[in-house]
Amino acid sequence: MNVIVAHGAAGLAGFATFAFLHLLAGLISFIYAHQVHVAVNRRIDVTRRLMAGVALAPKAGGGTRVEWSTGREDVAARALYGGLGAHDFDKVQHVPEGAALDQLAKGRASLQLRW
Repeated sequence: MNVIVAHGAAGLAGFATFAFLHLLAGLISFIYAHQVHVAVNRRIDVTRRLMAGVALAPKAGGGTRVEWSTGREDVAARALYGGLGAHDFDKVQHVPEGAALDQLAKGRASLQLRW
């Protein structure tokens, strides 16, 4: 996990966490931005700067793209990210939780996984 931190005159202004992902036996390499958290004041400016920092990472490591997600209902964030040149991507997010997560974890019993 990588972290970029933004500091302002009043202290911590925000941070972004991201990781390199390599899919298809290394044929596709990209960055997934896990979190972008910015203090309420100067949100747009700090977010732009953090995402510019995240964008440098794949360029330096041979990657060709950055991915991140936000809720469909977060219109402000989607507009901001669109302004950064990102476009909505047709991906479905799968989220097992509660009993579904318990059931999924039971499937591990037949595997020899070591943590």
